[in-house]
Amino acid sequence: MSPEFPSTKSITDLDDYSILMILSYIKNIREKIRLKRVCLRFYRLSSESLRLDHQSISDRKDIYYSSEIRPFTRTEKRVRLPFDKILSNCPKLKEFNSTACDRVCYNVNRLPCQLIYLERLTLHGWSNVKMSSSIVRRCVNLKYLDLGCIKMGRAYEFFTTDLHMIKSNQLTTLKLHGVHYSLNNLQTFMSTYGSKLQIFQYSSSLITATSSTNLPNGLMITPFDSNFFSTLIQIVFNFCPNLNQFKLVLVDHDGFGYPMSIPNLVPLEHLSSLFIESEQRGFSIDLLEIILQNCPSLEFLCIVARFLSDVRVVSLCKKYCPLIKKVNQRPVE
Repeated sequence: MSPEFPSTKSITDLDDYSILMILSYIKNIREKIRLKRVCLRFYRLSSESLRLDHQSISDRKDIYYSSEIRPFTRTEKRVRLPFDKILSNCPKLKEFNSTACDRVCYNVNRLPCQLIYLERLTLHGWSNVKMSSSIVRRCVNLKYLDLGCIKMGRAYEFFTTDLHMIKSNQLTTLKLHGVHYSLNNLQTFMSTYGSKLQIFQYSSSLITATSSTNLPNGLMITPFDSNFFSTLIQIVFNFCPNLNQFKLVLVDHDGFGYPMSIPNLVPLEHLSSLFIESEQRGFSIDLLEIILQNCPSLEFLCIVARFLSDVRVVSLCKKYCPLIKKVNQRPVE
């Protein structure tokens, strides 16, 4: 036993400070919640430890016990820890990642009116996305939002996520996944908040549907919208002047439009990093040239595509991006 924790008969014989020191080494939130039931003293000390020591939930070990984590099998136990219960025990939570648990279920009526401490929020999975508005709109100081669901069946083809649920004017990083976003809604959001963004990512894939889908809130956003990509490019370049990282992952997406139909773009003077991944022929060298000639400060470019010439990509970088330091081009795996 170290001098800091003198030899005693049991942990309950230690003073409060020593017990709090021991509790600070316990990272599992469920274990501390369990310890609150031991006695009144442990209820008080565990509550204090939860309040002080847990400002981030981003790893499965924050919620799962080691015996419950089986990363290479499909037999992992599903843990559903209600978000309102997490907040009641960790009121100063700054970061929450839904991948740390199986599903974020909660009682909306028990959520605080405002989550003033939460700054980083990641919500993935269909069950989390469809209920995201009741959490996101309460995050008034949000700086980082990673939201979306790549795999969506036909049952959800009429669902759209309304970005106006975002009430924070401090948002600097926005990552969107899936096709459940209306271009009209994205444009009105970017016209208000786009100037604050420094990092933007959009990743898409198809809704599993047999026909074109008109979503109630805006333009068609299935692959049958032939101008989706070009419209998205216009929105980003016109409303996000302070962007320094831009990432596009376009899987099973053909809505590139005709490159020359893209009007003059507002150059992204601060953009230093650009990542584009696409499997389709529609992503052409002409389209890439239009993008690059509006990125004068680009330093890093990563292209993952099937149908682009290595030589042409390098020559375009030399022509339009004098500050370029690295070009990483590789085929789709």
